[in-house]
Amino acid sequence: MTGMNLAELVKIVHLQAIAAREATVCITAALAETGSPELRVSLHRHFLRSAATLDQASPVIGEHLRELADLVEILGSPPGGQPDAFMAPAELSTQPH
Repeated sequence: MTGMNLAELVKIVHLQAIAAREATVCITAALAETGSPELRVSLHRHFLRSAATLDQASPVIGEHLRELADLVEILGSPPGGQPDAFMAPAELSTQPH
């Protein structure tokens, strides 16, 4: 890596992380809007479980996963209708993986 200093490398890594996060949000939104109710509930459950698992190791990643779960819940609820059977975080510990 001739000619690249640490500051430039950190900037590139930071920009890649932002791009990956935004891509994940876009993909999640598309799945929540177009997927079946079962897919939405599954995404929601997996995001919350992963967040709970990663909270101690990386609270920032855990928070991002909870934001994705919220996005699925918001976009997956039909306008004026009942939301899908999304699980509350407390219910996750009683459900099988």
